Amino acid sequence: MKDQSAAHYTMSPLELSITHISFTISAGILTVPRALVYILESSFGWISVITCGVIVCLYIWLIFLLQKKLGNEGLFDYLKRIGRLKWAGKLFSLLFFLYFLAFFCIEGRILARVVQIYLLDQTPAEVIFLFMVLATTYACSKGVEGIVHISLMYFPFVLSVLAIVVLLNIGNFQVNELRPFVAGDVMESFNILRMFYFFLGFEIFFFFQKYVNPVEADGRKQKKLKPLRTYILGVGSIVFIYGMIVVFSYGVLSVEATKVMPFPTVELSKEVEVLEGLIERVEPLIIVMWIMTIFNTMAILHFLAADTFHAQWLPGKNANTIAFTFGLLSFMFAFYPESLTETLYMSEWIGYGGWIVVTLFLALGFLTIRKNSRSTRGTPADTKPGGEVSG
Repeated sequence: MKDQSAAHYTMSPLELSITHISFTISAGILTVPRALVYILESSFGWISVITCGVIVCLYIWLIFLLQKKLGNEGLFDYLKRIGRLKWAGKLFSLLFFLYFLAFFCIEGRILARVVQIYLLDQTPAEVIFLFMVLATTYACSKGVEGIVHISLMYFPFVLSVLAIVVLLNIGNFQVNELRPFVAGDVMESFNILRMFYFFLGFEIFFFFQKYVNPVEADGRKQKKLKPLRTYILGVGSIVFIYGMIVVFSYGVLSVEATKVMPFPTVELSKEVEVLEGLIERVEPLIIVMWIMTIFNTMAILHFLAADTFHAQWLPGKNANTIAFTFGLLSFMFAFYPESLTETLYMSEWIGYGGWIVVTLFLALGFLTIRKNSRSTRGTPADTKPGGEVSG
């Protein structure tokens, strides 16, 4: 594999925020309208989206405070440096590996199904998934810099396509589809336990925030891009994107129709006619953009799982082997659910598991730093800030 130097790589807060947005929306943007109306049985899903956004902001704030105490170390690096807590780092690296594996399988299964329904109806989903695994394995070889740059490259295109779909559906929007406004429905929308999966993604701050450089090349602090403010604005962007898609899905397709559609966002694009007789259907463009986005998310999951497991368990071994093993495991487990409905149901449990692992890891970080008298302002000279998947 190509040898990347993660020890010297830095990114800006804006780059990390864009990576977070791209990582979070991925397959969720295709299914979140259906999931919300299925759970709530009403058109108040946008309230659930806002509520989840507030909770994500809280978590990011806590992770940001934790990282300020760690300096240029990640929490895994810190636990590994403290001998008596090395076991905790190994345990959580295994938990994150399993969580990322399950997350990867769900994303890949959804992608394979989308491609099979709308593009390659004669191609087995297993073949589509296999090619995606091979692509993400190759992406891992480019290290953290390559993974982040994929997000930065794809994000403007995805945002542009979403804007086109929303703007060109304004004429089809029916406000009456969002009514009636019932107090009971509003209160029910605050029950966000089954919505965790769609907002998973903020855990990448545990792994990538150590690469954020608050100092510009000339030595001045980045005053224009205050990290925490930038991260919160990123969450606001996720809430806005999800909210717009949910509202327009209900207003254009109706709540009842959204409930039975597997991918309402794709169906929403079918209502658009850009140039009659020339470009009458834009859903292939939507699907291509979302293949890129889901690939980006799967590549990040693949990289983080392999890199973390390699650093904690097999630092002396070839990381290629771990990345390849991750791909084999994902192919074995991705098709365990027999249908798309079962896949989406399992995503709820993955959401619960993800939030539990992240919460416990965050709590462990604060407790460890509080009880440990060793200063964490600087790192040892021979300690590199993180690792990567490289040969």
